[in-house]
Amino acid sequence: MKARRIYHISSRTHLFAVLLLLFLLDGLMLWFISKMDHARAIEHTRATLRNTAVSLEERTKRTVTATNLILRDLAERIRDGRTGNLADYVSEDSWERLRQYAETLPDTGSLWLLDSRGDLLMDSTGYPSRAHNFSDREYFRPQKEQGIETYIGPIVKGRITNKYSFTISRRLSDANGEFAGIILAAIDTDDFTNFLGSLNIGEHGSVAVLRTDGALVLRQPMLDEYLGKNYSHLPVFKALAGSASGILLQGRGMDGRERMVAFKKVEGLPLVAVTGISRESMEREWLGRIRNYVLFAGIAFLALIGLSWLIYQSTSREEAVRRELEESERRHRSIFENSIDGILLTDPVSGRILAANPAACRIFGKSEEEICRGGRSALVDMEEPNLASIFSVRDGTGMCIGELTCLRGGDRRFPVEAASGIFEDKDGNQRAIIVLRDVTERKKLEKQLMSHTAKLEQTNRELMDFTSIASHDLKEPLRKIAAFGERIQAGYANRLDERGRDYLGRMLKAAGRMESLLEALLAYSRVSTRAESAREVDLKLLVEEIVSDLELRIEATGGTVTVGKLPVVEACPDQMYQLFQNILGNALKYHRPEKKPVVRIGSDCEAGNERCRIWVEDNGIGFEEEYSEKIFAPFMRLHGRSEYEGTGMGLAICRKIVARHGGTITATGKPGVGALFTIELPLAQDRQDEGGS
Repeated sequence: MKARRIYHISSRTHLFAVLLLLFLLDGLMLWFISKMDHARAIEHTRATLRNTAVSLEERTKRTVTATNLILRDLAERIRDGRTGNLADYVSEDSWERLRQYAETLPDTGSLWLLDSRGDLLMDSTGYPSRAHNFSDREYFRPQKEQGIETYIGPIVKGRITNKYSFTISRRLSDANGEFAGIILAAIDTDDFTNFLGSLNIGEHGSVAVLRTDGALVLRQPMLDEYLGKNYSHLPVFKALAGSASGILLQGRGMDGRERMVAFKKVEGLPLVAVTGISRESMEREWLGRIRNYVLFAGIAFLALIGLSWLIYQSTSREEAVRRELEESERRHRSIFENSIDGILLTDPVSGRILAANPAACRIFGKSEEEICRGGRSALVDMEEPNLASIFSVRDGTGMCIGELTCLRGGDRRFPVEAASGIFEDKDGNQRAIIVLRDVTERKKLEKQLMSHTAKLEQTNRELMDFTSIASHDLKEPLRKIAAFGERIQAGYANRLDERGRDYLGRMLKAAGRMESLLEALLAYSRVSTRAESAREVDLKLLVEEIVSDLELRIEATGGTVTVGKLPVVEACPDQMYQLFQNILGNALKYHRPEKKPVVRIGSDCEAGNERCRIWVEDNGIGFEEEYSEKIFAPFMRLHGRSEYEGTGMGLAICRKIVARHGGTITATGKPGVGALFTIELPLAQDRQDEGGS
């Protein structure tokens, strides 16, 4: 009874520890969720502010631009219709025209005409106008004294209408260019207030339009205390100095309330649109969700406590262990029965075979009963030299891997790969598992591969012998023809007539071309037979070296070669040099006489991709699309030797180099426009294929 009591106390303590851990995990998860949700709330607020700032900027720009166009048109009409003093323009017809223009304003407003003293001559609200002087308004003096053409005034409270409005005014000049007065649009903020109210800024939010010098043009909500003040001290103007738009995570507005603020400068105008959402509005919804999360987490934790207690009461440790053993036995039995490799269960001491799976029965051509009855000596060649060493390793380390010779049908031997390990069963007896794989077919393939490799090496040696013959025996007669031809030309040219000298010159040129063709053919064959091993090659450094080597040709043609971003690949350095020298050399050679060659080389390599695409583009003579494959054939020329020198082997060598590296090369072109060569190469070479055909 005493031991039983200790067991229950220990189990309850363990349960309490698990529940405490779950409580801590629950709290950690709740904290993590709240942080993530708070970040999402901030990001949502940023997006809302960004969108509202853009909407406000667009609306402001549309209103100011449209109003300015109306004022400009009206100013031109006043100038054309006025014969003398601006007061002479005032008439009922002129007022009617002014009223019609006011109706075309993009927002509710009125148009006023002021003379050079600031006296109101006409306004679109009624005729005749009441006597008022506006020379003390902010917009009047800059346009009169500084000659400012268009002026956007700050928000004011109208003396006549007693409403908030802002002004857009245009300077009027007389025939001598002197100040004659102002045509002014007073824009009521009612329509803007409705628009600003439609923006999703929440409680205690604000939207405003300010001049870049700090003067307030619009605000929602608007109070009289904001009139006539300058707000260039606000943080948004410091931020505006570095960027035309942005978001301030913390900023105090003109009412002193803390908000997240977005600003955007109005394109082409000295205005900035500002929107702000208060921290209370931003966090109210987030706090509500956090309360719900806490409530849900509490309920879930209480439910978890109840469920844990029920599981503790209904499930015993012995039952869990029994189920685990059954599951483990099922897994091992499934592996044993369904494995494609043969598996034997043996007694490592006596060598007795206790069990064999179906795959082992197929390998040895026997039933499980026959395998167990015959024992190890009926399956394995006991005279195998490796047998003793393999078992010795297993006895020392508990496991071993090696090759054995097994018996099938009594005396038929076949090779197997074997892996063995020792373990103890539930009764404490030592047992050994042996996994066997018949490698007869693989051995045959390896033998065939070795034979094929030997034949290939013999073929390569014969090809190298042919190359040696071609480089020496075939070139020797050509050298003699050239040498004797040169002697005839030097000693007997004056004894030959014109036709004889022509024939002699043709013979020497033909010998020279034949020697060039042999050299090109040898270079083509050496791509495979004399290639060095692959290593890392920085193609950008390599191409820059080629451009340096081609400097004289580039200067002679007046061309330019632009080298862009190029990758580092695993390749044969000499062959990469030959590849890109041929392509860049062709780009410079096949240029149009009337145009300087312009060659560009770059690459498109995506991260994580095992291959890269390299392109070379020129503005040369180009070619027809039907020749896009033919130009890679050996000795293929699209032009006569009198036009462009060469053997026609350069691009054939390029294709063979690219193919040897496991890549592809293609070409497209258009006559009179240029050509584009595209090379696709693997970033790393397969070591088994290195030095391939």
